[in-house]
Amino acid sequence: MRAPSAKEYNVTTGGYLQRAEELRKLDGLANLFYAAFELRCALERTMVDFLVLITQPDPPEQYIKGGQYKPRVVLGIIRKTDPEFERRLHYTRLVMQASGVTRTNTPFDFDWVCDSHDALNVYLHHQKDPNLTVLVTEWVAGLEQNVDSIRAKLLAMWKSNRGYLESTTFAGDQVYELFKTRMHSDEEIVRMLRLSDLPDSLQSRAL
Repeated sequence: MRAPSAKEYNVTTGGYLQRAEELRKLDGLANLFYAAFELRCALERTMVDFLVLITQPDPPEQYIKGGQYKPRVVLGIIRKTDPEFERRLHYTRLVMQASGVTRTNTPFDFDWVCDSHDALNVYLHHQKDPNLTVLVTEWVAGLEQNVDSIRAKLLAMWKSNRGYLESTTFAGDQVYELFKTRMHSDEEIVRMLRLSDLPDSLQSRAL
């Protein structure tokens, strides 16, 4: 795999995920480490993208102090800034599914992103142990399993949650009011949405 130039190095979530996939096709422990690094960046970028959605036009640096882009830190800022964001993102995904924009419905698990980032950090910093001389086979296998499973789930979540409807979109939305009660399954909400008058053009922000 040829090293990309600065202009070619795509720093979107999709770019990181693509490079992680390409690196996993190559042999060698170094490529596995690089895949884990790209994946860790994908987790961080995804969370920052969500923060940007709810803070525009303010720059994210206004909310993130000291360059702390770790997902757990960013999630804390998201939940403090907009406590209802995760629920609206969930509803947006169902609207997009009902309108045929997407056929996938993988919930975005913010806490899982934080846990996965922590897990990759443990692996990426393990080799710094001064008492370590070799990496055992079981450890390498564990890193491989983590990289592959995290990439697969993050990709599915990213594809299913790439839009976000503004809160003003829900004004007078009776289905959204039912959704907020948490008394109906996702499948029931999608059926209700398909029977309702969905707008011809959904104004959403895209990741």
